[in-house]
Amino acid sequence: MLEEVTQLAEAGAATLVGVILTDTWEAARAGFVRLFRRGDEGQQAAIETQLVVGAELVRQAEDAEAARQSLAPMWRFQLAELLRQHPEAIAELSSWVEESRAAQPRTHWTAIQNVDTRDNSRANAVIHGNIIVHEAKPGLNAS
Repeated sequence: MLEEVTQLAEAGAATLVGVILTDTWEAARAGFVRLFRRGDEGQQAAIETQLVVGAELVRQAEDAEAARQSLAPMWRFQLAELLRQHPEAIAELSSWVEESRAAQPRTHWTAIQNVDTRDNSRANAVIHGNIIVHEAKPGLNAS
């Protein structure tokens, strides 16, 4: 259970800092603040303030990605504490992570291609491009 909480807190922090100042920031921020509704109003206000300050730090940073990454440990700690005090929040945080990640546009695609040939066969393959094969007529020397 402890490892699950740690991994979820890590995923939540990474997701949060990844969406700062993106098109989905406002919706993600509102959902994130709702996670802390279990505390008093002062805690929610403090979380909201930390989010605003963090976003401003990213906005003003020369290296926005480095600024985002510097915020992640604080949010990882905050989320781990939330889950330790309120284990019932695990499902809600997990759902928030999935929804927030799904709302982000995909900027990186991974393509995997496996090609197997056997016996007297030939394979021609390409990813993200064209392939043109000019067959030589049987009996003609290609030279």
